[in-house]
Amino acid sequence: MLLSFPDMTTRKEFSDIRSFTVGLLGAAALAAGLLLVRQQKEPETERPSSVPAGETQPATISLDRIRALGY
Repeated sequence: MLLSFPDMTTRKEFSDIRSFTVGLLGAAALAAGLLLVRQQKEPETERPSSVPAGETQPATISLDRIRALGY
């Protein structure tokens, strides 16, 4: 004799939906976390300084360049 419980199938369906939803939320949280970490780790790109007309080097001189010039 096989007993059938209609409530069991309903509970299993809700359990499947809940598992899927939790998994989906977990994947979304992981993706968001990775994007935030990646965004924070990107080094800020230094913009090149403008070079005045007729000059070969930027207007800002580095400390190494000053030392090389003998100052």
